[in-house]
Amino acid sequence: VTFQGVLAGEVEPDASAELIAIAISLLMLAGVTMLGPVLRSARRDEEVVPQLLESAPDAMIVADPSDRIVLVNAAAVRLLGYTRRELASMGVEDVMPDRFRASHREAFGRFFSNPRSRLFPVAADLHVRRKDGTEVPVEISIAPLETGLRRLVVGAIRDVSERRRAEAALRESEGRYRSLID
Repeated sequence: VTFQGVLAGEVEPDASAELIAIAISLLMLAGVTMLGPVLRSARRDEEVVPQLLESAPDAMIVADPSDRIVLVNAAAVRLLGYTRRELASMGVEDVMPDRFRASHREAFGRFFSNPRSRLFPVAADLHVRRKDGTEVPVEISIAPLETGLRRLVVGAIRDVSERRRAEAALRESEGRYRSLID
């Protein structure tokens, strides 16, 4: 008994085949019914993420598991000096100074095997490289981002140049004060 034969009227379907076909149809209908809201929700997640990133004061970069940049906010464009289109064609590694690239590759691979939020503090002496080649000291925090359609990593990048300058000025001032006391 083939489906084509039954449709053509050449063969009589048996009762068990009909029950199986009905059961499969019901399961497919239930699956589509349940999957629809999930897909709509995933699409909404994909639409909400860019809006959330734009409201962040820090530079935000979203990357996929292959280290490709998939989304950036306006603060990232300002910090790095690239256009959104340029950044979307790059990997995260491309905005790092050469000395950080090998450790980044290793850490990025480990991140997706155990995705959890992490903070790389100022003490880690991290930098990003702008389009013009200059380097900016940064503090970076990363977190997994599951949109329902894919697994991503979102990185918040804070320029700590001002903080570094203030710390250096404070150390210099303390040094002058100590020399006056001595």
